[in-house]
Amino acid sequence: MLMTMFAFFGLVGNGVVIWLRRKDSKDNINIWGGLLHAILDTLGSLGLLVGSGYIIFTQQFVADGAVTIGIAALTLGGAVWIIKKAWRMLR
Repeated sequence: MLMTMFAFFGLVGNGVVIWLRRKDSKDNINIWGGLLHAILDTLGSLGLLVGSGYIIFTQQFVADGAVTIGIAALTLGGAVWIIKKAWRMLR
């Protein structure tokens, strides 16, 4: 239950960050990186909400590992995307 509460507050907080950074992210890769980070955190919070709900109702804790792997994959994909974009800008 505690995990669900933290995921909800993370979802709300990151939603505010996304809303505040959405305009300026088009012109600045640093702001875009921060926005991407907030988007990935939001997706992670959504994954935690779904995973914790699944665990609460089914008592199958395998969902925790699945959500963790999903969040790690999203984070890795976002990092690779930012690195590629920065590399293109530097060339």
